[in-house]
Amino acid sequence: MYLWPAIVFGWPSAFAGLVLLVLGIALRRAWLVGVGALVSAGFCAYLAMNPLPFRLLGLLAIAGNVLAVLAVHRRRLLLSCLALLPFLFVSCYLIYRMRVS
Repeated sequence: MYLWPAIVFGWPSAFAGLVLLVLGIALRRAWLVGVGALVSAGFCAYLAMNPLPFRLLGLLAIAGNVLAVLAVHRRRLLLSCLALLPFLFVSCYLIYRMRVS
C-alpha cells in the first residue's frame, strides 16, 4: 500500500497513460483516450508541481490530453495526435535526462 504514490504519480502512470492514449487514437475510441488521459493525469500533475519550465509543460500535457479526447470524439485524428506532443516531449526529455545522468 505504501507504493501507491510512485504508481499514481510516477512512470507507471506515464507509460500506461501513453499506451492507452495512443491505442485510443489508433482505434478511434474517445472513451479509451479519456481513460489514458485520466491515468496519465497523475504524472502530469506531478510535473505541474515542479518549478518552471516543467510546471508549464505539465499543464500543457494535461490540456493536450484533454484536447486529444475531444479531438477523437469529433473525428479529428491529426489534431488528436498533435495534442499529445507536449506529453510525449516531456516524457522523452525526462527519460533522456535520466539516462544521461
